[in-house]
Amino acid sequence: MLSKLIGYEFRATRRIFFPAYLALLALSVLNAVSFALTSSLDDLSLPSGLLMMVYVVAIMAVAFLSLAYMIVRFYQNLLGDEGYLMFTLPVRPWQLLWSKAIVSTVWMAASVVLCGISILIVTFGGLIADGEFGNLLQELPILWNGLASEFGGGFLVGVSLEAIVCGLVGVIAFCMHIYAALSLGQLFHRFRLGMSFVMYVVCSIVEQIVFVLLGNIHVEINVVQTGIMIAVAVMIVWKMVTAAVYFVLSNYLLSRKLNLQ
Repeated sequence: MLSKLIGYEFRATRRIFFPAYLALLALSVLNAVSFALTSSLDDLSLPSGLLMMVYVVAIMAVAFLSLAYMIVRFYQNLLGDEGYLMFTLPVRPWQLLWSKAIVSTVWMAASVVLCGISILIVTFGGLIADGEFGNLLQELPILWNGLASEFGGGFLVGVSLEAIVCGLVGVIAFCMHIYAALSLGQLFHRFRLGMSFVMYVVCSIVEQIVFVLLGNIHVEINVVQTGIMIAVAVMIVWKMVTAAVYFVLSNYLLSRKLNLQ
């Protein structure tokens, strides 16, 4: 049933994200072409400058869209009028939570990747305008070889994979944090969204206090690369723990303390 809920969430949300992604990529290509046709970045015309402003707004809009839609989708679908229908389905609250968290994580990750690709496209256009694109292609292998000789190729690959896992786990923990705050906020009869924000701040403060207290534990590590990888691994575990705590809290509130209006 979880897979069906995830499929339903994707179908309900893709009509919002796909056009936004296509618009962002189109603007990045237009900006890259505009840069490439300019002899120098110092000679940009007014239309090119306006096009760049629109592009920056588009990146900000895509970044904000993932966050806003995650909150609105959860609140309206589970805590609003639609909640009367959703909680009559033959599914458990934890399945509803995970379906929304997984889909939100995918869209947030996709937004980050698409924004990164669009920035690279625009950057390449600027490098072509300044005649530096060929130099960049020559410098990249040299940069990689220098980092690999300094830190080790295995370390660079390992810490990169750790960073990706940490980012994905961090997004899931962030989603669960938002869901827990909304689930706490729905306990109040008035100013539910406002109280949800207050609950988010309170949970953040408690989380930071616990993290600082646990951070006072010192471990002697002499190798820098090992210390970095251990630090990232600890952060992954911490995010998994916080995600689990927020999930358990949200699941309990939606199962036992649901207050639909």
